[in-house]
Amino acid sequence: MGKHDSSKSVWEHLAQIRHVWTNFALVLACFFLLILVVYLVLPPNPLPKDVDRYLPAGRPEPWPERPNPAAIAGCYELSFGEWEPKIDLGEDVYYITVPPRIKLTAEPLKEKWAEGCYVMCPAPGIKTSVHQMAYWRLTPSRTVFLRWTTGTAGIQADLGPAKSGELRGYATTFWDFPRPEQVAGITAKRINCGGQRK
Repeated sequence: MGKHDSSKSVWEHLAQIRHVWTNFALVLACFFLLILVVYLVLPPNPLPKDVDRYLPAGRPEPWPERPNPAAIAGCYELSFGEWEPKIDLGEDVYYITVPPRIKLTAEPLKEKWAEGCYVMCPAPGIKTSVHQMAYWRLTPSRTVFLRWTTGTAGIQADLGPAKSGELRGYATTFWDFPRPEQVAGITAKRINCGGQRK
C-alpha cells in the first residue's frame, strides 16, 4: 500500500510540473503574440524633430470632411523621394521596398483588432513584397494611413489630397531594433488597375 501511494505521489508531482510548464508556455506564447500584434497595428512612429526639412511638399493636408473609403479605393502608382537621413541599409533595404503600384481595396481586414482597416495589395500584374501584411485606413485627422509590415520592420505613410488630384505626404521606416528612422516624401497617383493614369 505504501509503495502504491509513493508511486501515485510521484505521478501527481510530475502532473503538477507538466501543468506548470504548460501554463508557462501558454503565457509565453500569448506574450509573443501580443508583441506581434503591437508591431502590426502600431500607430505611426513619432517623426524626427527636423522632419520638415526632409519634406519639400510639407506635411499632408487633410480632407475638409472625412471621405468615404470607397471613394479612395482604387489603384495608385507610388513614387518616393530620397530617404533621409541617408543610411546604408545593405540587404535590409529589402524590408523597405514596396510594390511600385498598389491597390487600395474596400475589403475590410478580418482580424478582430483591425476595425476600420482595409486590405492593400499590389496592383494587378505587380509582384508582392516581403511584407506579411499591408493595409490602409482613414485617420482621425482625415488623412490616409498606409502600412507594410513583416511584423518587425517595414514602412508606414500618411497622405492627404493635393491640388493636382494626387495623394501626397511622407513615409517613415520602422524596425524592431535600434536604428534611426528615415523619412521620405511620397506621392500616390491614381491609375486604372490596368496601369494607365487617370
